[in-house]
Amino acid sequence: MKRLYVVMGVSGCGKSTLGQLLAQRLTAPFLDADDYHSEAAKALMRKGIGLNDVMRAPWFDRLEQAIKSQPESSIVLACSALSKNHRQRIRAMASEVRFLLLEVAPDLLSSRLENRQQHFANTSLLKSQLSTFEYPENENDVLPFDGAGESAILIEHVIDTLERHNVCC
Repeated sequence: MKRLYVVMGVSGCGKSTLGQLLAQRLTAPFLDADDYHSEAAKALMRKGIGLNDVMRAPWFDRLEQAIKSQPESSIVLACSALSKNHRQRIRAMASEVRFLLLEVAPDLLSSRLENRQQHFANTSLLKSQLSTFEYPENENDVLPFDGAGESAILIEHVIDTLERHNVCC
């Protein structure tokens, strides 16, 4: 049985940072969905152009292959998972999936992205992501967290929450 923890949210919310911390705590592999985008897709996003589902399809295929090729039973994935359809596709990639939604105010997201170096997702992409994002209503496998604070405090809160929901540790 594969258990997949998906740290999700728009660019700048802290997915990669929290995902790496969670993977360390769970002694699980960490995958960053950004690493599976093609160079052409990254170039579009650098220009602030969001990807449509046709452009995203090969990326999802590469991501699914990477997840299924992991021998470990638990995997941590950083992935925006902006739409309900994206989350449905991710749910099919493992026998148990838990989404950890990092919620951050748009002004803080912009500030974080302005300070980010050498990443294709910048402030020009944020507007597109915020308009594309479908808040996960009635999706019981999504746990929301305030992503505005310190990552050391957030990881403790995440671990406590996962333990209370009997889905880790």
